[in-house]
Amino acid sequence: MALQRAAKKKRRYISKNWRGSKATLFLVYVYDAREPVLKSDGPYQDHSEAESIMYERLREGVCSWIVSYDG
Repeated sequence: MALQRAAKKKRRYISKNWRGSKATLFLVYVYDAREPVLKSDGPYQDHSEAESIMYERLREGVCSWIVSYDG
């Protein structure tokens, strides 16, 4: 039971009114096989910024992808 509570506290959610903007938001998901954990980075409002982070991780040999959320 304590383990479930600890995991819940680490989650971050993007609210519908994030920074009062209805712009599209981008998250970069990363899965490193050496550390079998799925991580996310962001949110970013600029697609090119998220894309550059994704490509940086891919060059390191780490699986990564971008997820977009429409506002």
